[in-house]
Amino acid sequence: TRLLEALRLDLRVQFPLSMFFPPAVLVQYSKLFRLLALVHYALHSAKAAWFTISRSSAWRAAGGRSVPTSVLALRHHMHLFMATLQRYLVVDVVATGFARLEDRLASVTSMEGLLAAHVDFLDSCLLKAFLGVGAQEALQAVAGLCHQVFRLRHALDAAGDPAADAGDESA
Repeated sequence: TRLLEALRLDLRVQFPLSMFFPPAVLVQYSKLFRLLALVHYALHSAKAAWFTISRSSAWRAAGGRSVPTSVLALRHHMHLFMATLQRYLVVDVVATGFARLEDRLASVTSMEGLLAAHVDFLDSCLLKAFLGVGAQEALQAVAGLCHQVFRLRHALDAAGDPAADAGDESA
């Protein structure tokens, strides 16, 4: 997640777009995109964990042990949660908010109205995506769940890689 913290939007836009995307707004978009990237990577990791588990017959053939049913169930629930969270963020937060923004923009008659509609859209997205004021605990919980998916993938990858096991024993 440290890499994600380093990711940010750094656009240089000319007037009049610079009115809609000043540096403070780009910071907010960066936060939203970082969260989307984190959830996407967690979902990818859950899928990769399944690939590793699916090769577990090769582990057994090489003298390893089979994957416990509880780990299979855990991976399945993690995948389902991350897929649901990703859908929520993309569809229920961003796409729905953007549709509302488009509807609102259709009736706006001033530049101030355009700017206000955009700010309201972004604020609404941030709040619903656990990035608003007062949502720090929820965001930490989401980040913690993503981290657990990464740990499961790493553990499964290490268990399926004899070279990683040999390296762990020597440490």
